[in-house]
Amino acid sequence: MKRMAKAQVLKLVGEQLDKVKLDGVKLRLFNEKIQKRDDCWYIPVRASGEPSSMYLYYDALAEVETELGEKYDIDVWLIPTLPD
Repeated sequence: MKRMAKAQVLKLVGEQLDKVKLDGVKLRLFNEKIQKRDDCWYIPVRASGEPSSMYLYYDALAEVETELGEKYDIDVWLIPTLPD
């Protein structure tokens, strides 16, 4: 597990969230509640609107978590929050 500064982790997460295509709904970090426990980052994510399918929303978050783990060796849990 790589040790990364919070700013670097958030940049990588933000870049991955920008790649998500979810019927025009954009995903972004909810910075106020970000936590790091042990070697794992817990990062709330907020959708710009109601996704058409919550299954697809959760699946997209899981794919981003997997990508970050495989590509950058960081442990991230993306926590969905209520949309704007």
